[in-house]
Amino acid sequence: MYEGMCVVLDLGGVQAASVARKIRGENVYCEILPYDAPVERILKRAPRGLILAGGTGNPFAESAPALPPQTMDLPLPMLGLGYGAGAMLRAYGAKPQRSMPGRQTVEVTFNADPLFQGLSQSERLVERLDQAELPQGFVSIAQEKGGWSVAFAHPEDRRWGIQFYPEQNDPDGLTILENFTQRVCGCEKNWGIQRFIDYEVEYIRRKVGGGQVLMTLSGGVDSTVCAALMQKAVGEKLRCVYVDTGLMRSGDADAIRQAIDKMPGLRLSRVEMGERFMKVLEGVSDANEKRRLVAQELLQVFEECAQEMGDITCLARGTTYDDLLVHSASPAPETGFPLLLEPLCRLFKSEVRQLGQALGLPEEVTHQQAFPGAGLALRCLGQVTQEKLKMLRSADRIFREEVQAAGLDRRIRQYFVVLTGLTTHGPQDTCGHTVALRAVNWTNPDSATAYRLPYDLLERVVERITAEVEGINRVVYDITAKPPAGIEWD
Repeated sequence: MYEGMCVVLDLGGVQAASVARKIRGENVYCEILPYDAPVERILKRAPRGLILAGGTGNPFAESAPALPPQTMDLPLPMLGLGYGAGAMLRAYGAKPQRSMPGRQTVEVTFNADPLFQGLSQSERLVERLDQAELPQGFVSIAQEKGGWSVAFAHPEDRRWGIQFYPEQNDPDGLTILENFTQRVCGCEKNWGIQRFIDYEVEYIRRKVGGGQVLMTLSGGVDSTVCAALMQKAVGEKLRCVYVDTGLMRSGDADAIRQAIDKMPGLRLSRVEMGERFMKVLEGVSDANEKRRLVAQELLQVFEECAQEMGDITCLARGTTYDDLLVHSASPAPETGFPLLLEPLCRLFKSEVRQLGQALGLPEEVTHQQAFPGAGLALRCLGQVTQEKLKMLRSADRIFREEVQAAGLDRRIRQYFVVLTGLTTHGPQDTCGHTVALRAVNWTNPDSATAYRLPYDLLERVVERITAEVEGINRVVYDITAKPPAGIEWD
């Protein structure tokens, strides 16, 4: 589909996804594979170049991931970033001589090299610097003022390594990535949302043929955008089902109706399955197990709906590229449908929002808050009960009402309540549950900072929750950034 692409080999952490997003932002298609992916899997994508990204700590340690020799032998340009630069040197047999650990900014001078075309001396962020005797064929191409080599290259093998992070607010970071992908590798600038739409619409029509498509519509960004794309492709052949799992927030049913109003002619059925999902989740505390059971039961419901409709040949799902990367270790259950379509599976979340805008969906749909697929089951820590869900739903509604009343709903990217599973004693030996308030703004797709809610707002939320929601006697405020924590508590 996208010739002349680049592949990022992931050594762990969030850097690989951040780099891939930056490259796609320059209209070059990019995919992420594990650093130890078989070479056949890499070559199947016919990449023009490889980037080694991710990883933490000492790349020369015995316990550090070792790059497969078959990968290093590939006749493709290769760029190691940060930890990946050390991993590349180690693969060539280099031994460390000295290290300068610790996050710091260093003044870097660049030598003449295709990778640094258009760059001048400037400061760069490093997590650590490792000095090694460069293997035969390698030369230093950038140095900091103390004489440490910050970047190196093997011109004959077309190998480059830089020990700083061009994707992290680097003034010339995009220039470096552009130099490598486009000038060194010859990658093509053929990635864009409109081209994606044109290709996917034709692909969906060809795959569906004369059949009928069933998909779930939760009202969230992913499912709504997927439904809009599917409707553009197959029109009345698309039939949507909203499964009320009993795990949704207060007001989500209204959001579903508003989303449908933006897509005239969309056929939607609603099925009430709250008791069924509660039975499935009975006695389950583990978040991953909750996620798996909800997904499995949803699929079973869809298959039953398809049997009742009688003419369904295809299941469509709003799976995104982020979903595949995060949950690759927990594959989705197999379907009984002849055809499964996941048209958003190449798109990062930010690209899904761009797609929604290109398809004409309003901002209140494309920029709404993210919500986990297993719903409030993941924000209700421990075992899920109707009593706990009622408390959580009420507390979450109050928090959202107060944030909106304060005019902060457009300024905070994501805010919600978590029922922590902790109980504490109150006056007169009463006992109640503890909920946590979470509000974050993303600094980039892989990190977020806690939003500093005004104290008077926090006081109003605490007063209302403890007064209006029976069973809750304590409210705490989570101010942890991502990383080290995730946004959700699961």
